[in-house]
Amino acid sequence: MRESGDMALDLHVLEKRRHARLLYQIGDAQYARLYKAFALYQERTRVFIDPYADTVIGKRIEPLLQALRDSLKGEDQIPVKVEVLLLIDVLTKAQQENLAVIFVGD
Repeated sequence: MRESGDMALDLHVLEKRRHARLLYQIGDAQYARLYKAFALYQERTRVFIDPYADTVIGKRIEPLLQALRDSLKGEDQIPVKVEVLLLIDVLTKAQQENLAVIFVGD
């Protein structure tokens, strides 16, 4: 849950080129904990998950999942691990349900 005044980056199901059901919410502190994984994803795909814009991932969730998993290697901060694992769980379920996803920024 985000704190009041926090920037918002929401993960939604993408249906008919529009965001639909909310899957997950990311605030400032959470984004900071996920930044290493997002930077790794950007390095590999050239897709930046921008907290202030919409980023379509579509059904190509596996590259993001791999970046999240790889970002855990050597990570020793529990809050970072928890945040990454929570997002992995949400994205894995979306992938299993063959859903397309979009990050919707402020």
